[in-house]
Amino acid sequence: MYRIIIVTVLYASTDDIIRQNAKITTTATSALLNLVAIMILNKVSLYLSRVMGSFKLIIDRVAFNSEAASVRLFVSLFVRALLFEPFDL
Repeated sequence: MYRIIIVTVLYASTDDIIRQNAKITTTATSALLNLVAIMILNKVSLYLSRVMGSFKLIIDRVAFNSEAASVRLFVSLFVRALLFEPFDL
């Protein structure tokens, strides 16, 4: 769509040099716009990967802490059972 519009505008020009180079100009500007779009999307992708990586670190820490809490709870219940509820032999 972009290329059709730009070529049409350049061909409508009264200057012969612009009309002769309309296709080259359109190709060059569209390639430049593609390059800029790729660079911007690359930056966005890098930012999102960093954000998602930090979320994963937070999730990993929470999971690790919940595992440690589970072990502490198990040990405390085991010790409580041994101390306050002796076995009937």
